[in-house]
Amino acid sequence: MAEDKLICFTEDEILKPREIIIELMEHMINRGLTDFSGGNMALRVGEKIYSTQTHSADKYRWKLRPDNILVTDIDKNLLEGRKETLSREADLHYGILRKFQDINCTIHGNTFYSPLLVSQGVKVWGATEVAQYYNIVEIPVVPEGIPPLSDEENNMIISMFEDLKKKGQALVVIMPYHGIIVGAKDHNEAFALFDAVESNSKFILYGELLKTSMLVNKIFEKMGNSLDKPGQVKTNTGNVGNIGEGSGSIFQLDSKNKILTSEDISDISQKVSSKTIKVGPDVAITDFALNKAEELGIKIIKE
Repeated sequence: MAEDKLICFTEDEILKPREIIIELMEHMINRGLTDFSGGNMALRVGEKIYSTQTHSADKYRWKLRPDNILVTDIDKNLLEGRKETLSREADLHYGILRKFQDINCTIHGNTFYSPLLVSQGVKVWGATEVAQYYNIVEIPVVPEGIPPLSDEENNMIISMFEDLKKKGQALVVIMPYHGIIVGAKDHNEAFALFDAVESNSKFILYGELLKTSMLVNKIFEKMGNSLDKPGQVKTNTGNVGNIGEGSGSIFQLDSKNKILTSEDISDISQKVSSKTIKVGPDVAITDFALNKAEELGIKIIKE
C-alpha cells in the first residue's frame, strides 16, 4: 500500500485521509448516527477519492484498518487498497462529488430519528440553534415509492442538493426508512452537520411527545375537575360538593372530592390564605396540582 501524503484541512489539524475516515466512522457508530447494517463515507483529496468499502458495518463492525479504505479516482477506478467492492451508496457519493467541486466530503448513515419522523408524516426543519447555525432550514425528503439505491433516487438527491445550494442551505436529504446523506466542504463540517441534523430531529420528536403528554394529562385533569360554578366541583364519582373549608392555617379538602387538580389549587388560593392543604388518603393528586402548589408555596399533606 502506497504511503499517504499528509493533508491539512485546518491550521491545527494534519491527518491522513484513511485515519480521518476511520476516526469519523467510529464516532458515527458511537454516537448512534449509523448502525451495524450500514453507513458509508467518501472523502476527496486532490484527484483521489477515499471511501469505506462494502460490509464495513456488518462484517468489520466499524473496526476499520487503513487497508479497509478504498482509494479510487472520480470514475471509481481502483488506485490503492484491497480489491473489495465499493459500498452500496457509492454511486450517490461519487455523483455528488462529481457534480459539486467545492464539496469534498459526503457521509451517509442509517440514522434513527430523522427517518422515523418523516416516515410518520412529521415535518423536519431547523428547530435548534445549532441547526440554524449550520443553515439547516428545510430538509427535503425522498418521496416514498422511489426505489432505494436506484439511479432515480440518486438523481433526485443530487437535484435536491442543487436546490439547497442555490438557497444557501445545508446539503442534507432524508431517505425514509433508510437514513440521511450530507455533503460539505470538508470532513469536519460534514460530521458536525450530520450530528446536528439527527440531534435536531431528536429535539422535534421529544417536543411532540411532550405536547402529547401534557395534552393527555390535561384531559384527565379536566375529567376529574369539571367546574360548574365557583366553589363547587364535580368529583370522579359524579357527585357535586364544596371544595372544602379552612381551619386556621390548614385547608381541609372536602371528603367528596377524590382528585385534586391545579384548578382546585388556584381556586383555594383565591378564597383562603391557607398555605397547607390536607386531603384524604384516597385522593389522587395530579402532577399539574403539585406544580401549581409548589409555584404558590402551598404544602399538600395526606391524612
